[in-house]
Amino acid sequence: MGNSSKPAKKVDVNNELDDISVEEEQAYEEELDEIDAETSETEDNPDQSKPAAKTKTANTDPITTDQPKSKTSKDKKSLIQKIKSAVSKWWNNKKLRYWTFAGIGLFILLLALIPPSRYFFLNLFGVRSSMSVVVYDESSKLPLKNVAVSISGKTTKTNEKGKAELTDIKLGRQKLIIAKRAFADIDDPVTIGWGSNPLGNKEIKPVGAQYTFYLTDWLTGKEVSEGEATSGEFAAYADKQGKILLTIEPSNDEDLAVEISSKGYRTEKIKLELANKAKRDVALVSDRKHPFFTRRDGKYDLYKIDVDGKNEELVLAGTGYESENITMLSHPTAEIAAFVNTRENVRNTDGYLLQTLTIVDLEDNKTEQIAQSEVIKLFGWSGDKLVYLKQISGASAANPERNKIFVYDSNSTETKELASANSFNDIKLIGKDLYYAPGNTYLAGVDSSYIKQPVAGGEKTVIVNKEVWNAFRKDYDNFDLSVTGQLWYTYKLGDKQAVKSDDVPSSFSSRYYRDSPDGKHSLWSEDRDGKGTLLVYDTETGKNTVLKQQSGLRTAIRWLDNSSLVYRISNAQETADYVISINGGDAKKIGDITSTQPVWE
Repeated sequence: MGNSSKPAKKVDVNNELDDISVEEEQAYEEELDEIDAETSETEDNPDQSKPAAKTKTANTDPITTDQPKSKTSKDKKSLIQKIKSAVSKWWNNKKLRYWTFAGIGLFILLLALIPPSRYFFLNLFGVRSSMSVVVYDESSKLPLKNVAVSISGKTTKTNEKGKAELTDIKLGRQKLIIAKRAFADIDDPVTIGWGSNPLGNKEIKPVGAQYTFYLTDWLTGKEVSEGEATSGEFAAYADKQGKILLTIEPSNDEDLAVEISSKGYRTEKIKLELANKAKRDVALVSDRKHPFFTRRDGKYDLYKIDVDGKNEELVLAGTGYESENITMLSHPTAEIAAFVNTRENVRNTDGYLLQTLTIVDLEDNKTEQIAQSEVIKLFGWSGDKLVYLKQISGASAANPERNKIFVYDSNSTETKELASANSFNDIKLIGKDLYYAPGNTYLAGVDSSYIKQPVAGGEKTVIVNKEVWNAFRKDYDNFDLSVTGQLWYTYKLGDKQAVKSDDVPSSFSSRYYRDSPDGKHSLWSEDRDGKGTLLVYDTETGKNTVLKQQSGLRTAIRWLDNSSLVYRISNAQETADYVISINGGDAKKIGDITSTQPVWE
């Protein structure tokens, strides 16, 4: 075999390898010839390999021979060489290689374009997906909760928004089953693909008995659009007009218990006559409990009551040691109240009754004593923080820390000292800040600057670097400050310092404002034409609106929520608490009470 003949021969026979160089082809053929010759020789005369094996065995182990192992090794070598040869031929065959890749690509493309085959192989390899659907009542067009949704052997129930979600679902064609008692089932074929698969909204048709309710606010008479009616597993929501269509499965019972609920309102329990399908009007009342003291049995008992006069309950029986000076403040949003009185019959060394600050939980009627002293004054709630002053028992008149201002946190139940002085000429809680004026009547040289300090703690701000005797709040944002030396300053909320004024105020009265929980409105009162007048100040527009004029109207007691409030009447005919809304409607009487001071002003 000369070098000049083989290249020509191979080119003539396998012209598909024309892209390979002559030298590469010649080397490749020589290697194949050597392998074939060796294989052929071994197969024709297998004993030729024995002498070498015997010689090796004779030098090491005369008993053992390696003849079978040697043959197996050569067979393996031959097989590997054949595989290598085949792969090498395929790779060097440009057309064959391209057709192979094209076939693989076409196969993958077919899998991608034909869903059944695609989903079959994806499921085979464990690929899973998810889905979601929202179920609506066909009659009310509102979402339904507790509806069973099934697909691919998995089941869940819709939430309060009518939405159901399932994960780990096989891909491909599936059956979506939606079922709820008193409604017609849905059995829809759906295709589950990659991703989240939102299946949109599905409406189910009511086939049971339907009952209609219209919800209104007890105070204003306006519709309540966020209510819900429930009866066992059956539930329905109110629409924007306060209408509820409740669908239930017919039964042999004569009556059915239904609960009507809405956020911020008391849950109303209704006994429904199944035969009576007439619409029902339901007036919803605030769910806040109103605490009050009364002496109907000769002692100062603490009660709580719903604002419509229902569900009155004794919270704390009087001991007979309570003085008339009882102060009580309700938390702006939570069902707790703080009150100060002498009910504990604890006395100092001189026999003087000490006052006790008590927190009462109106949900379980449990109480907690926070402080005890000769004098305790409440200034109000700032969120969850109650601000009060405590006069140290037994402290001398010249003690520089005879009076201390504390903050009680109803969440953490911790009490922290905010400020101390021998005395305070003026203290006002406004929003999240406390404004106070230390006095130096008994102590000369003490810093008596008018201070602003955050209730939550933080840096103090000096409003006036002089002793302030009185701070008169003439409107929501502005103060007149009476400063030592017969000087007058004006201060506007938000400013860093007060400004000296040459004018004497026309009035020395001070307004007390009570902010709503959201801070958008504030209540204040004054006498007009011999009647108490309750006004609402809009903190965004700066406008005052008369809410109520009534003989004996004293002050606003508390906010129930951001729109309704309690005020107090005290005249020759009655001492009572009334409830009213800033959104309209007439005031309604809660009940007769024994007058208490809402806050130290």
